[in-house]
Amino acid sequence: MKNKIIALVLALILCMSLFAGCGSTAEAPAEAPVEDDTAATDSTEAAEPTVYTTFDYDAAYASYDPNAVVFTVNDIEITWEEYYGWLYSIIEQYEMYLGTEFAWEDLYSETMTLEDYAKYYTETMCAQYAIVNAMAKEAGLELTDDQIASIEELLASDAVNYTNGDVDAFVEFLESTYMDLEYYYYIQASSIYYQGLYEYYFGVDGDNISDEEVKDFINTNGFLYAKHILFLTQDSATGESLDDAAKAEKYALAEDTLTQLQACHTQEELLAKFDELMNSLSEDGGLASAPNGYYFLPGEMVTEFEEGTKALEPYSISDIIESAYGYHIILRQPITPDSIYDTGYSFRTLASQYAFDNMMSQKFTEAVFSYTEEFSDFSIANIMNTMEVTQ
Repeated sequence: MKNKIIALVLALILCMSLFAGCGSTAEAPAEAPVEDDTAATDSTEAAEPTVYTTFDYDAAYASYDPNAVVFTVNDIEITWEEYYGWLYSIIEQYEMYLGTEFAWEDLYSETMTLEDYAKYYTETMCAQYAIVNAMAKEAGLELTDDQIASIEELLASDAVNYTNGDVDAFVEFLESTYMDLEYYYYIQASSIYYQGLYEYYFGVDGDNISDEEVKDFINTNGFLYAKHILFLTQDSATGESLDDAAKAEKYALAEDTLTQLQACHTQEELLAKFDELMNSLSEDGGLASAPNGYYFLPGEMVTEFEEGTKALEPYSISDIIESAYGYHIILRQPITPDSIYDTGYSFRTLASQYAFDNMMSQKFTEAVFSYTEEFSDFSIANIMNTMEVTQ
């Protein structure tokens, strides 16, 4: 079965793209200046009306009964009313960027035509919301009063953004995009349910995931964590290499620093001494913003730094390592499940989010789709005709 997955997070963003480019209302024409009687006798040419071509979306929608079932996903029925709302959103985007004079068989990608992608997008959007809501129901999730209130607040905010705060006008605007208020609530509830499902399976911030699972996530992805003392062998302003004499001085300083560190007898003494020397001697421009060191993934640091870190056990130091930047003395640091990554989330949370995303992707991949006989040979090209509009 063709891959039917678009990341849900992307979907929740794209759902509001229905409104992009459609929410602004045309400005009222300026009132014509009053002319005196003599000027009024002069004949003037009336302004030419603007004629443009657009798709006849209403006629396309009327091609089928709104309650006609287009397809089922895991036996959940998707009606034409729901299907067409998403179909309109993607075709409206086509029209915005391509106009109306394109061929539906034109390629969207190497493997999909414009029609193929529009149907794929529409199917995916309908299906993923259906699956999330079905999973939420199975898990016994229900919206709390606070969550319902948050949707009401979002509705008011969207009304401000799109219709100057007029909620009734915003509802009319929704309907002009072939969505209604009920479906708007459905979309927003799905976002809440998605987070609720994460907490249902993995706990708040991933509390239900085991330490072993987090460690496996860290090791599988190759996360590393290290501090270093850097002695630059290049001009920090120009990037030009220092002369040999200056490099020799830097190397001697690095040797003296390493000797001091190697003289430490306990881990506690080593860590304290390393921080002392790092803060007083290191020429790393990023030290101020990363005083506790760097988390990084394979390929994010220069090879010498990455390989030097990999070769160390936690809380051990390297010999002097040379890179294009200069001489490094590296202290590898441990990563625990509750260590806080640069994003501000713990590795436990990151690992649980990764596991949840994989779980949801599998749910979408394994979903069973079945089109009804009426829509088995459905063609967008057959229903989407153009019309001229005069302004």
